[in-house]
Amino acid sequence: MQIFLKEVKEFFRDPAAVFMCLFFPMLMVLILGSFLQQLDISDYGIENIKLHYTAQNSDVLNTTAFEMFLSEADILEAEKSTDTESSRRMVQNGELTALVTLNGSDIELYCGDNGVSNRALSSIFNSYQQMSAIYKSILRSDPSALRNIEFADIGGSDTFVEREGLGVTRSMMDYYAVAILVMMLFFSSIGSSDSVREEKSRHTIFRVLIAPKRRTRVFAATILGKLPEFIVMIFATMVFSAVICGARYCDDILGNLMLILMYLTVSAALISIGYLIGLLINIPGPSVCLPVCWTMLFFSGSFAKPVVIEGLSGYLPPYIIQEASFSLTLFNDYSGALSVTLCSFVIFAVCMSVSALIFSKKNFLK
Repeated sequence: MQIFLKEVKEFFRDPAAVFMCLFFPMLMVLILGSFLQQLDISDYGIENIKLHYTAQNSDVLNTTAFEMFLSEADILEAEKSTDTESSRRMVQNGELTALVTLNGSDIELYCGDNGVSNRALSSIFNSYQQMSAIYKSILRSDPSALRNIEFADIGGSDTFVEREGLGVTRSMMDYYAVAILVMMLFFSSIGSSDSVREEKSRHTIFRVLIAPKRRTRVFAATILGKLPEFIVMIFATMVFSAVICGARYCDDILGNLMLILMYLTVSAALISIGYLIGLLINIPGPSVCLPVCWTMLFFSGSFAKPVVIEGLSGYLPPYIIQEASFSLTLFNDYSGALSVTLCSFVIFAVCMSVSALIFSKKNFLK
């Protein structure tokens, strides 16, 4: 217990650690959520966009809904392609803005060189896919909820930004509240990779080791003593984002508790991984963990949403955690959060066991 309290006291006595875990995440949410969300608003006037479309591997429902969407969107002049290769050449020659392919429920764009029109198309079809996912989710869980929805005229320009009637209106603040929190969990865990070296440099590890306790208990208390700082960071960031910045997480208490539990188990897993790395290497842990964490976060879209690589980003831990968070907050889908929580607990248990074994046998005098 004394070792656990020692770790907690050291955190609250370190102004830099308190700032990074408590105030820095709130500052980032405030800046990014309040100001950078305006970057998603177009300042350009866009003329009608000419495109060809085709459907592959899509059922009748998906194809019909997609064609209805194209026909009623007044900004689009859409025509079904009879020859995709010919349509591609027309895009290359500038005769068309894009070729749109509906592949199952996914939308693939083959665009030309007009960056403004390309961004507009991406925004339009992202909006369509998100709304389609919402309607399908409601249809699976509670079809009766669709009866009283008044479908808006999708030809209007505002409807690509916001839909009413489903009780789901989301902003970039909601995205950044999750993305910044996930980012801080990964970056804050880097400190645990240097815990052993710091203890040795301060000569406190030797006093801990001569305590009349088994090394495994000493190790467990050291690891658990780092959890309170993550608890403080998670609660402070979520409360600040919701109360001050207006971010929305889940609509019910159970969903928010599940979200918090997922973040806590992720924190525990990251701490145990960092500590294990610190035990295995003889160089400063952050020199290894920082580049790895930064790279994973970068290609997971935590810094910028467009930086996502098909076939790579979806397998990265930050991306998986973010997707589980959004599935829970947007669609009340617990499956992703439960999977992440279970996997994090298994990782924590494995890393703790291996680290405890190494810690009990390691000669810290070297």
